[in-house]
Amino acid sequence: MLFAIGAGAQVVGVSTYDDFPPETKSLPRVGALLDPDTERILSLRPDLVIVYGSQTELEGQFARAAFGSSRIDIQASTMCCRRFATLAG
Repeated sequence: MLFAIGAGAQVVGVSTYDDFPPETKSLPRVGALLDPDTERILSLRPDLVIVYGSQTELEGQFARAAFGSSRIDIQASTMCCRRFATLAG
């Protein structure tokens, strides 16, 4: 969704399963919903980390590490795209 709103250049890592758009293939893989690689994510020094609503523990880890994160309800895709656009600036 970040690529769809024109924020693809700001993306520093993607999930293990991301393969679209083609630009995702050259980005570091940081795990997925059930196995996020927190250390790898933090090593990329992102400005913002997008997490699923169910990933409250992961969100807490980022908060303790002083990284911004935003919990998004992926099912609400229209709202999600608007929120991503706002967060991406």
